[in-house]
Amino acid sequence: MRRKEIQQLRKLLKQYYTETQAEEALALIRQLRRSSIEPGVPGRKPKYGDSVKETIRSLRAEGKAIRQIARQTGCSTGFVYSTIKEGST
Repeated sequence: MRRKEIQQLRKLLKQYYTETQAEEALALIRQLRRSSIEPGVPGRKPKYGDSVKETIRSLRAEGKAIRQIARQTGCSTGFVYSTIKEGST
């Protein structure tokens, strides 16, 4: 859901809360809060987890080439480069 849609839905739920049963509206608001975007967490969700990064680092430590690691893990060569650079600093 987009941020505008979430805000509109919240307004409707607050209106619904004042006009109808309070318990139903509270349950809907709680569910909406759980599903909405957290305001303190910017950016995208990571595509690859820490296990993939560790695999990349271990393969590089074994002496594998960047392109081989990329093919083996299914990641881009740019991601492999940045992961290796991130691990070396």
